[in-house]
Amino acid sequence: MILTAPTSALAAVIDLQPAIVDEPSRIAELADQTRPGNGASVYAYLHDLPHGYTLPITRVRKFSTHPLHVLREQIPDFPRPRGHTVIEDHSPLAAVYDTFTANPPLREMTIQPMSDGSIIYG
Repeated sequence: MILTAPTSALAAVIDLQPAIVDEPSRIAELADQTRPGNGASVYAYLHDLPHGYTLPITRVRKFSTHPLHVLREQIPDFPRPRGHTVIEDHSPLAAVYDTFTANPPLREMTIQPMSDGSIIYG
């Protein structure tokens, strides 16, 4: 689930695969496969580290905005978002997620990596 700032609203749900942890050169290769030309900046960022990681995105769904004040009506101590929030099973936020995703998304994109390293967007 993504909570955007500065508007601080629930706006989209992003499904992720488990993290891939590898050497910086391999993470840069994966970045380049996903977005040609992106590998150089990823490698520049990670080059002096023993490893980096990436969280492959499999699906992005945009829904009608759910503002922070509405979230706080459901969860009074909900903190101001900082970009993204992980939802744990059976947490109060899981109930908000269920309500938020009950209606069809406004937009949806699936991302399918192929065995040859290419990506299919749907």
